[in-house]
Amino acid sequence: MLYQTNNVVTDLPMVIYACMGKDIPSKLRLSQIVLATSQWMLLQALTYDDNIISSWGRFRAFMKGANFTDAAEEITDGEIESLETAMKQNSSCGGDLKSLTDRVWMTVNEYREGNPAITDDELRLKISESDLVQYDVAIVTNNCMQHLISESSVETAYKTRETLRKTFGVIINDLIKSGKSDNGTSLDEKMIAYKWIDAGLSTISASMIDPTDIATLLSEQFEFWVKKGDGQVIINFTSTDTKDVTVNIMSGGDKIDELDVVAGGNASWKSTIAVLGGKTLYLDRWRPGFLGLPGTGGGSLVLWVPRAAMGGHLEIEVKLNVS
Repeated sequence: MLYQTNNVVTDLPMVIYACMGKDIPSKLRLSQIVLATSQWMLLQALTYDDNIISSWGRFRAFMKGANFTDAAEEITDGEIESLETAMKQNSSCGGDLKSLTDRVWMTVNEYREGNPAITDDELRLKISESDLVQYDVAIVTNNCMQHLISESSVETAYKTRETLRKTFGVIINDLIKSGKSDNGTSLDEKMIAYKWIDAGLSTISASMIDPTDIATLLSEQFEFWVKKGDGQVIINFTSTDTKDVTVNIMSGGDKIDELDVVAGGNASWKSTIAVLGGKTLYLDRWRPGFLGLPGTGGGSLVLWVPRAAMGGHLEIEVKLNVS
């Protein structure tokens, strides 16, 4: 049954395109590759269960079987040691936090779909009274305490837990303000959905696995990403804003640069995969507000920049709309 899905999802549509004399869409071919890899990974998980991560050797074999050969071959001894430590901890904290993040977005989206005319204040009240805020955030962050204590001290663990809870508050408020997480690029639902997919892949990226096939799903914002390239990262900004803005460029949580973009103008920013690889890339727009005082236009996680053994090349198109 597992392997029959190809016939319906990809093979049959490709045959129909061919019979009609039409070119087979590249996204359909991409789906065929992604589906085949996903099927293999699911089959291994069903067959071997948690034995896959019982040792580095078995996990390495699993990665190579899933065609992540470069990642398996190039990972360093230090990274292997970190992976082995994580395997021994048997903690689901990261997965639970990821799942909770998904539920935050889905809950906000569900309320807006149920009542498109709902105001921000009404939505904020409903969210505050939901199980998500009253129980789920507290339960999930509490369940992470043992894991946090094992990596630091009790005092630091409690501070980290508080930071996590505040972070979820920021995410919820950001989504409520406009119905979408927005840094001036007006991310639609597909972009937000991709953001969660990409966040879920962040652990894989950190292990030097390069999720380029998944990344191409974001056709609206990626110009292209290739594994083999000149190592450049280029962000092209196009402004339809009515005011000049300054974009703060954040990598791994630290501000590394800023770029001025004039109203209705264009600007480009360049860096390298070597500098940005293996970290989140975050854009934060600042524009004049009331009485001309600067204020943030909001920020949003754009993507996790993969590492590339063969240089890589990434170009991103970003639209800055009226705040």
